[in-house]
Amino acid sequence: MQPITKTIPHPVFGQINLIDGRTIAECWLSLDGREVEILIWADARTTTPAQIDRVGLLMQRLPALNAEIIAEFQRRFATRPQRNVVSDYLDHHCDLNVVTEANLRTVLPQGPLTAENLFGKLQLLRGSVYPDPDEELLSCFRDEGHPENEVAANLDFGLGLDFTQYVLAVKLNFSGQVLSIEIES
Repeated sequence: MQPITKTIPHPVFGQINLIDGRTIAECWLSLDGREVEILIWADARTTTPAQIDRVGLLMQRLPALNAEIIAEFQRRFATRPQRNVVSDYLDHHCDLNVVTEANLRTVLPQGPLTAENLFGKLQLLRGSVYPDPDEELLSCFRDEGHPENEVAANLDFGLGLDFTQYVLAVKLNFSGQVLSIEIES
């Protein structure tokens, strides 16, 4: 049986080449003058152009969503002294026993080394979008407590991949609402 292949031209993602079975199509989006890698998890047998359009619209909103996500980080950090994932991430990177001051100064050249001052330095490093999640992805999302077909994107924010391996992984639904924020490496 000949594998199914499909090419979908898209205004946001460019040419998307899908093959039979789960494909990871790589594209690059410009955000704040930087190129950000976005992986599209799709299948030539089941993914439709309309589904690609749905995640494409979400990605077109990235500049506005980026600001909203940083605001969500700040809101969650402000709930201290209650521990949460954002404060843990930033506190970890302000701990001079873990990260050298010289390393932190590459990210924050001036000003006090505080978690609050690092908010403006968090940036989108990479992302994945799921226009047509398969059962394996859906079971992962359900295991994490997300409703079926809710997770549209996973966006990794951090201080830079050459600075740290840890990211704040933000899961969004198709409306752009933050479903969860987790520390991942």
